[in-house]
Amino acid sequence: QLVLIKPFSLTVRLFANMIAGHILIALCVSFTNMLWTSMSLATPFSLFGVAMIAGCMCFEVFVAVLQAFVFAMLSASYIGSSVN
Repeated sequence: QLVLIKPFSLTVRLFANMIAGHILIALCVSFTNMLWTSMSLATPFSLFGVAMIAGCMCFEVFVAVLQAFVFAMLSASYIGSSVN
């Protein structure tokens, strides 16, 4: 029973973090698109939106690297504890 819970918790954790980053980027893209199509003060706000998207992408790369490290460490810990 415990053998199935640990991999499932890793899967849910990784899935939730990936979905949160994608939703954040999609919201920034839709916000920029909405401001660009309204054409009233579009340029300053759309440049801000593009900067937000670039920032979110950089943050998403950082989170992906961090998630890979945590996933590897937890997997190694779980495998190490099951071998003993």
